[in-house]
Amino acid sequence: MCTTTYSNQSNGSGIGILIIIALIISIFIGGFIYFQNSDHATEKHGTDAELVRNSCNNGGIKEIWQNPKTNRIAKICKIEDNLFGVQVLDENDEIEITAFIKNKMRYIDQIRNYLSNQGYVIK
Repeated sequence: MCTTTYSNQSNGSGIGILIIIALIISIFIGGFIYFQNSDHATEKHGTDAELVRNSCNNGGIKEIWQNPKTNRIAKICKIEDNLFGVQVLDENDEIEITAFIKNKMRYIDQIRNYLSNQGYVIK
């Protein structure tokens, strides 16, 4: 009579597979979020658009406005002293429409007037 024994010991490869799957998912999600940014903003406003995005994403939002006709959201972001940017998003505050810096407008009141003239109201 012959007896065969099998070992059911794990060598940790299950955790390795989970890590690889998590990495793939995070890359996919990161790519999806990246593509939510506006091509228009980057094409028209170049690095200014990226500066505004970075400021808005890192706590630089000073005020949030909304256009009652389009329901779009406008965020006023402080880039640095006397330099403000505006990020415009869809009505769900998820997809960027555009992002730009108003270089001639050095004070937040000027940005407020600009947004008000565009039909936005403070949210």
